[in-house]
Amino acid sequence: MRNVAVWTYFDNCHRLPGDEWTNILIEGLEEGWFWAIPIEKGNMSVGYVTRSETASATDKSLQDLFNTERERTTRLKELLKDAHQASGFRTARDWSYTGHKFYGNGWVLVGDSAAFVDPLFSTGVALATLAASVLSKVIHKILDNPEIEQVALQRYADAYRSFFDEIRVFVERFYDRTRHKEFYYSLAQELVDPEKKNEPSKDFVTLISGLSGQHALFNIDLEDIQLDSLTTAVS
Repeated sequence: MRNVAVWTYFDNCHRLPGDEWTNILIEGLEEGWFWAIPIEKGNMSVGYVTRSETASATDKSLQDLFNTERERTTRLKELLKDAHQASGFRTARDWSYTGHKFYGNGWVLVGDSAAFVDPLFSTGVALATLAASVLSKVIHKILDNPEIEQVALQRYADAYRSFFDEIRVFVERFYDRTRHKEFYYSLAQELVDPEKKNEPSKDFVTLISGLSGQHALFNIDLEDIQLDSLTTAVS
């Protein structure tokens, strides 16, 4: 994705109102976007993400860029109006990656060890635990039927890669600033709710707040290869 992020922490922050009290705020600007993640009480992690080439094209430091862009926000500026910075700045860039191989002799990748797309999605711990739960069931089947190991783990790897490909496509389109929010809502619905059971805006929240349990990654079926293995053994 060739992006760069600069972030820090603030104390004495205001929070989003009502039911949004614990929500993460994401505010988009012309050249990037901010996150504001409530941690505890009035403490927040606040970060700015933009293209590496955009950051390099300015004579500002990343810290100055952060402060300049923060002044252009609306909701974030309101949350920080009485806040004070509680730590120094941290930076990271070019963090998107996907493992060339997801499994091998005695090991299988899960969570951030397998792939990471973008901080736009809060998939970290949720994906690691949910995918690990799925993987544990796959491994249980393998322990009962060792002969299915390669096929079963490849099915897991294919599903994992497919999940991240979908997330990557969404993130790439998110950085296309010519689009309106309705475009992202409908795109999210295509990914997590193709039967259109919910409002597109709700599907968008489901997608960016973590995960949808509808994806094939979370519904890996091994019954067919177990049956093939059993038939072979009987024959």
